[in-house]
Amino acid sequence: MQRQGIPSNFVKLDSGFTRINVKLNGIVMTMVNGNGPRIPEKKVDELLERMDVVGAGDTLVLTGSIPSSLPEDIYTRLMAQLAGRGIQFVVDAPGQLLMEAIKAQPFLIKPNNHEVGRIFDANPETPEECIPFAKKLQDGGARNVIVSCGGAGSLLLDEYGTEHIVPTAKIRLVNATGAGDSMVAGFLAKTTAGYDYDTALIYASACGTATAASRGIAKRATIDRVVTALYKKMGREMPASIAEEIQLARQKEESREGKSSWLADSE
Repeated sequence: MQRQGIPSNFVKLDSGFTRINVKLNGIVMTMVNGNGPRIPEKKVDELLERMDVVGAGDTLVLTGSIPSSLPEDIYTRLMAQLAGRGIQFVVDAPGQLLMEAIKAQPFLIKPNNHEVGRIFDANPETPEECIPFAKKLQDGGARNVIVSCGGAGSLLLDEYGTEHIVPTAKIRLVNATGAGDSMVAGFLAKTTAGYDYDTALIYASACGTATAASRGIAKRATIDRVVTALYKKMGREMPASIAEEIQLARQKEESREGKSSWLADSE
C-alpha cells in the first residue's frame, strides 16, 4: 500500500494472523475464509480511538466480515461514535452484520443477490427480482442500496425511491476477487465528483466488471472501455462530460507511453 502512495494506520495485534483467506479460481470460484484471531477489548478501544481522525466531508467505508470475537454491532458502534460529524458511511458486509449496520442509516450498502437471498431466505437472480428486498433494506435504514447480480446486471434503489438498472458488459471472466469493492469505489468516485446516481451506477458496474476481467484491480483504460460498451449496450448516448473524461485519460496514457518509449530509445 505504501509503495502505491496509500497511507495506512493499522491497529497491530500482539499475536495471530490478521487473515486466512483462500480463493480457488476455476470454473467456479471457491472462497475459504478463516474466522480470524481473537481481538482483545483494548485493541477494539484503540481502533475506536483512531477513528476520531475521520471528519466532515470524509467517507468511511466499512467492508467485509469481522473476526468471530467481535460483536455483530461493531460497525454500528463505529458509526454511532462518528455520528453528527458530516461523515458519509458505506457498508458492504454480509448477513446480520449488515442488518445491524443499516440501523445507523448509512449512505450506501452493496450486498450481492446471493447475500440478499440469504438474509431474506429467497433466491433472487435478477435486478428486477431484487427490488422488493432492496426496499426492505431501505426501510431498515439504508439510504441507497446497490444489489449486484453478476452477469444479470445491477440494481440501485436510490434514496429518492428511484430504481436504476444497468446490464453487465460481456467479458471473459479472469478473477472476480475485488469486483465488489471496485463497484463501491466506482460509485463513490462519481457521486463524490457530483455526478447523478444513474451515471454513478454505470461506473460502479464498469469498475466491478473491469476488475473481474483483470488480473488484480482494473486499470483506468479497461474501465473506460467497459463504460463505453455499457452505454452502447443500453442504446444511450454517452454524456459529453464522460466522453471528454475518457478522451483526456486516453491522451494522458498515450503521452506516458510516448515518454517511456523515448526514454528507452535514448538509453
